[in-house]
Amino acid sequence: SMAILARLLVPEDFGLVAMALVAVGFFDVLLNLGVSAALIQHERAGREDFSTAWTLRLAQCVATALLLIALAPFIADYYDDARVVNVLRVAAITVVIGGFENIGTVSFQRNMEFGRDFQFVVLKRLVGVICTIVLAIALRTYWALILGSLVTRLAGVGLSYRMSDFRPYLTLSRVSEIWSFSQWSLLTGIARYLNGAIPRLVLGGRANAATLGTYSMGEDVAMLPSSELLAPLGRVMFPAFAAARKSPGELLRLVTLAHAVQTLLAIPLSLGVVLVADDAIPLLLGPQWTDAVPIAQIVALTGISSALGYSPAYMLTVTGRMHVLCAYTWVKTLLLMLLIVLVFRGASAEGIAMAGLATSVAGLVVLQRIAWKALPGFGGKRFWSQTWRPVLSAALMCVVVVAVSVALVDAA
Repeated sequence: SMAILARLLVPEDFGLVAMALVAVGFFDVLLNLGVSAALIQHERAGREDFSTAWTLRLAQCVATALLLIALAPFIADYYDDARVVNVLRVAAITVVIGGFENIGTVSFQRNMEFGRDFQFVVLKRLVGVICTIVLAIALRTYWALILGSLVTRLAGVGLSYRMSDFRPYLTLSRVSEIWSFSQWSLLTGIARYLNGAIPRLVLGGRANAATLGTYSMGEDVAMLPSSELLAPLGRVMFPAFAAARKSPGELLRLVTLAHAVQTLLAIPLSLGVVLVADDAIPLLLGPQWTDAVPIAQIVALTGISSALGYSPAYMLTVTGRMHVLCAYTWVKTLLLMLLIVLVFRGASAEGIAMAGLATSVAGLVVLQRIAWKALPGFGGKRFWSQTWRPVLSAALMCVVVVAVSVALVDAA
């Protein structure tokens, strides 16, 4: 879908949508109580817990929508683009629709029914992709992306009630139980969101929609290994880790196994993006996206650090160390802000991407140390025993690809 839409639309269209999504995501995470994670973590969650979580999520979505509508003119003034106002108004409707999605689908993860979870996620996504592409062919404007998102939310609501027999109702009877977990989830979520949104927010204020669109596309391409392969593994890791949290030996085995899989995928795939981006992006997306190549190469390296942090983060969550994870995430976010303001002040999109890379690498080193102390045995020899083979293989891959590239250039 990315390859098709990139050829049907222009960088400015993607940049305009990115401007709106920064605001949507901020208000969404600001009010997010992490109810899904709270239900998965809860050992004996029942109907009252699920319905309370659904009520809280619906209230969050309505509040987010109202804030978006009220602040849309001010957000448009920041970006100096009046089109953002109408985009945010439609986005507000989309957010409210998403709030009605059946909370019962969380039980797919909670009960480790990953077949049903896969069907739900993929069917919803397929409907959204097809509709977005059709709209892009018909409209050839940024509205295709906005309306496609709305259709995806509608599809999610319909599928959620078709695939889950649970029927939520309005209640707040279990607020205290959910809040005991969600307070740390909320603070961590805000910091994590800011860490990803600050580069786009700063660049959107410094540059125009086309520049932000180019940056967003480069970032999206570079993070494909993480967003499409490694992040979804979290839907398996989190409930699996939660089930084993009272057995340190089993939890260590699962965390180590998950880390090994992530290393095996993240390092070669992300380095592969770096090596072939110069040829692949113009070929797949079109020549108008050539400026996204250096962004994709820098962010791809950032993706390695991000991917290798999934297992430790989930482990800290299920072992009741959300406060530690929260503090770490906020420190990492503040470091990114300082780098952008002090070191890369006035820098281009590439400079902002470099700030993200530096922050991510430093954060991974610290997170691994925290995880080592929280779960004895995870670091040291066990860590490197799962890492050296993918590292060596990826290094050999880089040597071969570079050698072939040089040979082809010389032959030409």
